[in-house]
Amino acid sequence: MVHRPKSVMGYVFLFLIAIGAVYVVTSLLDVLPGPLVWGSLAVIVLASLVVFAWRRRIEAARERAWTGSFSFANVVTRRREDEALRRAESTG
Repeated sequence: MVHRPKSVMGYVFLFLIAIGAVYVVTSLLDVLPGPLVWGSLAVIVLASLVVFAWRRRIEAARERAWTGSFSFANVVTRRREDEALRRAESTG
């Protein structure tokens, strides 16, 4: 699953990876013939986009499935309401 980095060091690391990828692609352009490099690069980019879109759809479906489900926050809210009701009944 694709996640953005949560720290400055993560962004620096991501930037260094991007620079390395650009370097590899430009060095391959000098060594390999153009259509082979561009074709394989296009296949990699398209496959990455398809996997990214597929994973986002799965993630969205999972989030929709959790809507209205049991959660710990619901239990805490219900317990606090019960406690407030008991306090109100005992005081007056």
